Amino acid sequence: MSRNRTARLPASPPGPRPPTSWELEDLFVDPGYRRRGIATALVSRIAEVLRARGVERLEVTANPHALGFYRAAGFVDCGVAETDFGAAPRMVLAIS
Repeated sequence: MSRNRTARLPASPPGPRPPTSWELEDLFVDPGYRRRGIATALVSRIAEVLRARGVERLEVTANPHALGFYRAAGFVDCGVAETDFGAAPRMVLAIS
């Protein structure tokens, strides 16, 4: 019996494709550490990891007070969501 065996993998993994869109929930930076680029670095790293996994979009229901941050990070408006606190902007970041 040979100890050398070659496994052949399919061109794409079996089963359903991974989702092409992911949701960002609850991104917060402690007030004492804000305005230091931490949230921007977190979003950049999340996008990098998701891009490597074939994800195309990162979506968020944004707190209206954070719209400036999300827009500066590259998110664009894509609708409105109803939340327990009322209407909130939906935003998307293209990461493909």
